[in-house]
Amino acid sequence: DGTTIVQQGDQGEKMYFLYCGEVDVLVGPEETKVARLQSGSVFGEMALFGQQKRAATVRAAGFCDCRVINHRAFNGILRRYPEDRAFFARMAEERGAQLQQLSGGGGDKAGGSGQGQQQGKKPAAGLRQKMRMVAALRAPVAAAAGGGAAAAG
Repeated sequence: DGTTIVQQGDQGEKMYFLYCGEVDVLVGPEETKVARLQSGSVFGEMALFGQQKRAATVRAAGFCDCRVINHRAFNGILRRYPEDRAFFARMAEERGAQLQQLSGGGGDKAGGSGQGQQQGKKPAAGLRQKMRMVAALRAPVAAAAGGGAAAAG
């Protein structure tokens, strides 16, 4: 088993960009695997859109490198690029509904994991570029949005 990056039920104030590697999304007390996310994916966004408790556990499937952005820095970026707010709010809502359905025993788990793998790749890359641009303008945002890494052992 790999390193746990976020734990279901914990308070969340950060969103993660999976820069490289793969992570498993696990729900419930038995930690049922509902998705595997790959490089370029985003997770933890639900914490930045009203759901403060983590809805799932995310665990490294092997070595991975995650970039982290906290709530304050993320909102600063969205103020500068409001067109991205709707995308991330919709993604958070859709993932919340998927996780609720999967953890409640409804739905096809294999189908749910396919959706989770692809969601958020292109906008995540665009947001990374915007983060760099905003960081050049505002040094405090760059420090708050700095990277963090998780490695599986």
